Amino acid sequence: MWINVLVTQELHRLAACTERRVTFVPTPTRVLWRRFAVVFLLVGAMSATPAFLYRAAPAVPGRVYPLRGLACLPVGTDVPSEAFLFYFVVNLTLFLPLTIIGVLGWRIYGAVVRSSQLSPGSPGGDDS
Repeated sequence: MWINVLVTQELHRLAACTERRVTFVPTPTRVLWRRFAVVFLLVGAMSATPAFLYRAAPAVPGRVYPLRGLACLPVGTDVPSEAFLFYFVVNLTLFLPLTIIGVLGWRIYGAVVRSSQLSPGSPGGDDS
């Protein structure tokens, strides 16, 4: 999901350049690889944290057990662990990236609609 946030961010940059009528300069490949590396490191840290969190903070109810081949997600065994799973893990891995993608997508849509309405010769544009 977090890689999709990076892709949506690049599409947002492209739509913003289109709306402002400036030349889009693609992000250099080296910068993209650095961003991918940072995202993968953060995702790796997020997936490893529940496995070792109970040793540092035993009061946190996130326990990790191998379940259906996934050893990095906390398993809900009681009410506190279910709450930890849904309020922390699912929000961090699903809802936060989807919210960012939705906001950027809405801004992309707005930029594309505005640029199509402003361009001469377009069906909704002003030809005078």
